[in-house]
Amino acid sequence: MTILEDVGAAIKARREEKGFTQGKLADAADVSRRHVAAVERGANVSLALLVRIAAALELHHLTVGSLTLDVPADGRGAAADITEAVDDLTEAHRRIGLSLARLEEMRKVRLRE
Repeated sequence: MTILEDVGAAIKARREEKGFTQGKLADAADVSRRHVAAVERGANVSLALLVRIAAALELHHLTVGSLTLDVPADGRGAAADITEAVDDLTEAHRRIGLSLARLEEMRKVRLRE
């Protein structure tokens, strides 16, 4: 399972625990139901979207690979902050982040073997 699939499974479990449908969660997070479905199946989505969904599920922390984010009650403010921070990254920093995520994924695969 990939990092994003792990996150998606955790989001789905929390949604079901709270008795939310994908539509109800989408409304609470102010995103589309298709976005919720994409997150749950482990699609490559933005951190800002993940934070909005996590806030709607009343999660206080969101961990994606080795990155852990504190999730404020209002995910919209955090989503804007994350989007701004990511936009400020240089292409080199983005590549480094992607490389770190891939290394983390490879480490998890090795640990399972």
